[in-house]
Amino acid sequence: DARGDSAKALQLYQQLAADSGADAELLRRLAMAASQAGQPTLALASADKALALDPQNPELRYAAGVVRLRAGLDLAAARQHLQAAADARPDNPQYRAQLAKAKAAAG
Repeated sequence: DARGDSAKALQLYQQLAADSGADAELLRRLAMAASQAGQPTLALASADKALALDPQNPELRYAAGVVRLRAGLDLAAARQHLQAAADARPDNPQYRAQLAKAKAAAG
C-alpha cells in the first residue's frame, strides 16, 4: 500500500531530521514524503527550510514547487519554483511536466 509506505518513509525522515538537524537533502526528502502522506503543512515547512539552506539548488526549488502544487497552495510560488528548476535543468522532463501542471493549475 503506497499510503503505508509513505507513512513509513515520513517517520524515518522525521527521525533522521530530528537527529541530524539542518541538512538540505534530508529536508527535501522529508518534504516529499510528507506531501505524499497528505501532510501539506509539514511538507511546505520542510521544503522551505531546505530551500533556505541552498536557494539556488534546482532539486530544492523543484521540491518547493511540487509540495505547493500537490497541496493546491500558493500556486504562483509553485510555478516560480518549478520554472526556476526547469530553467536550471531544461533537459529534465519531470521538471517540465510539473511546471506544465503548475501553469495549468494557476490558470
